[in-house]
Amino acid sequence: MICSRCGLQNKGAALFCENCGARLVAPPRVGANARFPAERTAPNAHMAPARPPEKPVETWAVILLVEIAVSLLAAFFLYQNFSRLFSASKTGERYFAAAMSKDWEGAFALLEVEESEFINAEAYANVNKGKEAPAISVYSVQEQVDVSRGFLGKEILITYRAQGDSHDSSYAISLNRQKQKKLLLFDDWKVSTEGLISKEFSVQAPMGAKVTVDGIDLPSSYLRGTEDGHDSYVIPALFSGRHEVKVSMEGMEPVTDSFDSAYDSEYALHEMRASKEAMQAALQTAGIAIKEIYSAALHGKKYDAVASLFSSNAAPDVKEGYQELVEQMQPDEGSRIEAIAFDSINGTAESYMEDGQVLIEAHLTFDYVLTYTYESYWDSSKDTDTYEDSDSVTFYFVRENGDWALRNLGCHRLYY
Repeated sequence: MICSRCGLQNKGAALFCENCGARLVAPPRVGANARFPAERTAPNAHMAPARPPEKPVETWAVILLVEIAVSLLAAFFLYQNFSRLFSASKTGERYFAAAMSKDWEGAFALLEVEESEFINAEAYANVNKGKEAPAISVYSVQEQVDVSRGFLGKEILITYRAQGDSHDSSYAISLNRQKQKKLLLFDDWKVSTEGLISKEFSVQAPMGAKVTVDGIDLPSSYLRGTEDGHDSYVIPALFSGRHEVKVSMEGMEPVTDSFDSAYDSEYALHEMRASKEAMQAALQTAGIAIKEIYSAALHGKKYDAVASLFSSNAAPDVKEGYQELVEQMQPDEGSRIEAIAFDSINGTAESYMEDGQVLIEAHLTFDYVLTYTYESYWDSSKDTDTYEDSDSVTFYFVRENGDWALRNLGCHRLYY
């Protein structure tokens, strides 16, 4: 069949032209012997050249294009949702919700901190223990514009109304942008700890004492030095708030106290006392010391004979006082003390601190009997007699090398 548009002779019963795609229409029949003019049977020389037929679009290609479009749209919505999920506003809102519900472990996970002995989830829960949190009826989150914080930080203001209140309250949260991204694409925000952490907190306790803060023994690496009988520790960082401190030392009554690092920059223990057992032992030592000191002085022994009773830092006048006691116990004007017997030694003890040292003050009373000889006034013969009396002494003990040692001489001349 001949195309009426381009003149191409098409095969058989084709419905469309193979060259131009035009619909083929059979010419009317005018007679059995009818003939068309010759020029109508030849292709038009001025017609456009033949073009290949258009192929229909495959079904799989259409499906692929639809799937790509849907995937891109889903990716866009996912990106938007994750951007909101990881935004500074959402992070601040999560921290607020955790704090109001007392989920301190969840709140800690949102803080911009480096964990340590005193900076961890348990420590954060302990320092916030006992804090009241209102029941929230409704709240709103607003991102504040703070030019001073720049691109790296944001301020979030949460306005809320507590149940039963007729007014609004506000809760401000500062957040810092982190260097690392979440899922490689989204900004990561952490709550600033400004005002939540105290740095370089000082703790002072008697020299050699064991110091525990919130159940953690302060290590030697925290020790900065010793001055005026006190060890000085510095804790690099701990949460601002109330903390429990315990100080213990052998021979001492343990001390349990607390401090609030939100208001104080240091804690110093100025008062520690010897234990009851230590004071009782000091009284026994004092009773022995009375006998040994008077006996050594009576026999004219040098200070070295009693030096072990005294601390190495005993006052310089202790040795001088002992030598003077020796002289007083020697023969005088024809009389001589031959022996001393002590009886009914009783005492009391108390403990306190002085110049950074724990002292035990032991006050003893005693009866004594002096046996002495003297020259007779009439014939210069030697007579023996006794003298009975009572007296008292006061000893001061200091702790040295794990023991209690005398800091003073205490003993004085016994008269007869």
